[in-house]
Amino acid sequence: MSPRNASPLFPCARLFAVLAAPLLALVGAPAAAQTEGPDGTVTITSTPANGTHYVVGEAITTRISGLLGRVSQMGVARGVTAVSGAQWSAGYMRIVIGGVERQAGVTTSGPSGQTAVDFSYTVVAADLDTDGISIPENSIAGNTWLTGGTGSQTLNRNHPAVPAQPAHQVVGPAASITSTTPAVLTEGNLNGATIALTVNVGFESGVTTASFELVTAMTGVTIDSVSTVNSGDTTATLTLGSTADITATATLAVKVLAAAHASSIDLTTGTVTVAPVLAAGAGASTSELAVPVREGGMGTWDVVLNADPGSACTGASSLTIGVTSDDTAAVTVSPATLTFTTANWSTAQTVTATGVADNNLADEAATVSHTVTAACAPNYPTTLAIASVRVAVEDDDTSLISVDRPQVVEGDTGDTPTLTFTVTLAPAAAVEATVDYSQALGGTAQSGTDFTAVAGATLTFAPGETRKTVSVTVTGDTNQETDESVQLFFNNPMPSTVVVGTGSTYPLGSIVDDDTPTLRIDSPRGNEGDFGT
Repeated sequence: MSPRNASPLFPCARLFAVLAAPLLALVGAPAAAQTEGPDGTVTITSTPANGTHYVVGEAITTRISGLLGRVSQMGVARGVTAVSGAQWSAGYMRIVIGGVERQAGVTTSGPSGQTAVDFSYTVVAADLDTDGISIPENSIAGNTWLTGGTGSQTLNRNHPAVPAQPAHQVVGPAASITSTTPAVLTEGNLNGATIALTVNVGFESGVTTASFELVTAMTGVTIDSVSTVNSGDTTATLTLGSTADITATATLAVKVLAAAHASSIDLTTGTVTVAPVLAAGAGASTSELAVPVREGGMGTWDVVLNADPGSACTGASSLTIGVTSDDTAAVTVSPATLTFTTANWSTAQTVTATGVADNNLADEAATVSHTVTAACAPNYPTTLAIASVRVAVEDDDTSLISVDRPQVVEGDTGDTPTLTFTVTLAPAAAVEATVDYSQALGGTAQSGTDFTAVAGATLTFAPGETRKTVSVTVTGDTNQETDESVQLFFNNPMPSTVVVGTGSTYPLGSIVDDDTPTLRIDSPRGNEGDFGT
C-alpha cells in the first residue's frame, strides 16, 4: 500500500504507541511466551569445621546457581521464588554419602535479582563416606518452582552431576552387627524360632523379610516374618519357618541388605549353630577314662555304641569314629578308626595305646579323643560328644648321680683351703632333679677342728643341668699328722628316675697333711773322770 493510500488511522496508532509507552512501563506489559533459563551449576558451599571431614551434627550446605540467567520482564531481572510457602519447603536436593542418597532441604532462595537456591543436610550417625560427597545429575526434586513476578514461568532445575569431592568427606561409625541371639538352635525348635539381630547404625523404615537373606541356607528353612522396625531402631527380630530334616550340626547366618539399614554395605551376622535332635539313648561309651602305661608298654579300653545308629548305617554309610592322640611323641593309638553299623553297634571295639620309648627323664601323658568322622543321621552327627581317655606314661629311663673323691692340701695355721666335691647327673634330666646331702660320721677328720661342719642341704639340677658342687672348708695347722678324710652322705634323689650311683652314697674327700717331721740330734756333754771310772 502506498503511503497515500494508507489508513487514516495509522498516524493515530503511532501517536497512541508513543503516549502509552510510559504507562505500560508502570503497569507491566502483557506476558510474552518465555523459555526456561540455562542449566544451573551445583556446588558444595560449606567447609568441614575441622578442615578435613564432617562429623555428626554438622551441616552440609549446597547451592544451585545460574538457574535463569537474567529473564527480562520489563527490563527488571527477577529472582527465584516459590509458588507458596508449603510448596517451597517440599523442595530438596539429593546428595550421596557412602552410596546412600540423603535429602538436603531448601533453606533459602536468592533475593530479587539473583538466581541461586541453597540447601542444607545435617550429618547423622549412620553417614560414612571417606571418598567424598557426590551429587547426581538433575538432583533437585519437590514441587514446581516458578520465576517470580508477573509472567512467572517454570524453573529449569537441570544441572550436571558433581563427582565425589575428597575435600568433603563424612566420618561416621563403621556398620556392623554387634550381636546375634540365640547362639544355638536345635532341629526341634527351629520352626518358629526367633533370631534377634543388633546393629550399630540403625535400621531404615520399611524393613521387611525381603530386607534379609539366609547366607548359609538350609533346605526347608525360611525367614517367615520380621518384627516391626522403626527408622533408627538398632534391633530387628526375625521369625524362622522350618520343615528341614537336620541330619548333622549346621550353621545358619543372616545377611542384612544395605537398603535395610543406615549404611552402604550388606551386613552378615555371626553364625547360629543348628543341632539335630538325637534319638533317646544315642551316644557312645568308653570302658575307661584313664589308662596308665609304662614307657614302651601298652594299655587298652573298649568303645561301644549305646543305641542302634539306624538302618542308614550300612555299607558305605557306616558310622566311623576317629581315634587320635594329642601328643604322638608320648602316646600312639591303634586302630585310627572304629567302624560301626546297624549290625555291630553293640559289639565293643578295642583301642590300644602305646607309650613311646624315649630318653627323656620325665613321665608324660596324652589325651586320646574319639570323634565321629562319618555321621549316620540323625542319631550320630559329627558333633556327638564321646568321652576321651587320658593315658599316663611312666618313664623308664634313669639318671645316675655320681660324686668324685676330691683332695686338698691342709695348709698351715690360718689357712682355710676348700675341699670341693663334684656331683654329676648323667644323663641330664628333662625335668628338675634333686638330691639331699649331709655330713657323715665315717671320716677321720674331726668336725670343728679339722674342717667346718657341713650343714645338710639339697642340690637342685635344673632341666638339662648336669654338674653341681659341695664345698667343705678345711682348717689348716702345723701339726705333724697323717692324712685325714671327710665323708658326706647323699640320699633321697628325686624324681624316681634319678638314682645315686654305687659308691657315691658315702663319698670320701681327703685332707693331705703337709707338715714335714724334723729329726734332731742333740750334743750331750759329760765329765771324763779318772782311769778306771
